[in-house]
Amino acid sequence: MLVAHEERRIFQQKIEGYEREGRVIVYLDESGFAHDMPRTHGYAPVGERAHGVKDWHARGRAHAIGALIRKALLTVSLFMAHITADIFHAWVTQDLLPNSRLLA
Repeated sequence: MLVAHEERRIFQQKIEGYEREGRVIVYLDESGFAHDMPRTHGYAPVGERAHGVKDWHARGRAHAIGALIRKALLTVSLFMAHITADIFHAWVTQDLLPNSRLLA
């Protein structure tokens, strides 16, 4: 536990140093969301099947990449494919960098 605290302190000092130099810190995150949401419970008369009106077994995932600067949302994009190195590079060059220049 002590090691984690020391590593965190060192990291925070690095970030503070970058900020003193006037460098902008950009926080990125990528998340995937499953479309299928299997239902484990439902309501129906005893002995009868519970029927639903939504396709909870839809396949696929949506992926989101977003960026924050100074606690403000800079950009977010949704993809219907897994995030590969090529997709990430395209997002950085075509979305993140052009939008970050608007703040300069």
